[in-house]
Amino acid sequence: MTLKRDARSLKFSAQQEIVTRPPSFVWDATMKAFAGVRIRVRDSYDAGRGATRARLAGIISLVDQPGTAQTAEAALQRFLGEAIWFPTALLPSAGVVWTSRSADRATATFTDHGNGASIDFCFGALGEIIGCSALRYRDVGDHSVRTPWRTRTWDYETVDGMMIPRSGEATWILPDGALTYWRGVVENVWYEYDSE
Repeated sequence: MTLKRDARSLKFSAQQEIVTRPPSFVWDATMKAFAGVRIRVRDSYDAGRGATRARLAGIISLVDQPGTAQTAEAALQRFLGEAIWFPTALLPSAGVVWTSRSADRATATFTDHGNGASIDFCFGALGEIIGCSALRYRDVGDHSVRTPWRTRTWDYETVDGMMIPRSGEATWILPDGALTYWRGVVENVWYEYDSE
């Protein structure tokens, strides 16, 4: 699936299930393509493998990314970037190594099943994460190309004692300018805690 600057925006609804230890996620999204025909997209990371699949009307394959090393790294970077919604996964006790860059920036590095991922976080005045950035693999034709990537988050509130954002966006920085490919509002968040 290729993102095009002139493509119309597709509204979608999605549900994501995340496990912090060991790290994994499954993101299922459904969007209306035309005349009641829907596109189903599934992004995932599990046991060291990342994957993306998209199907039109449930039968026509639009995207079927195999579990390459590049896909795994990009998925693990996504996991790190989205850990703002499950911030205990960003603690050093969860295996994240932090390196300070300035008063409001730090790099988080994480390894899982031999896959390494790093992203830079930017912090606001209250210590909230207001964005992150990285060089992240993006599919261009038949190749994966490291591309500057950034996110922005806002509308923070406290849920189960954790400060999380309700709104965010993700953008590729392409040679001809920025392309925001995801913008959303989190409607519901709930946590299940291990009893151990």
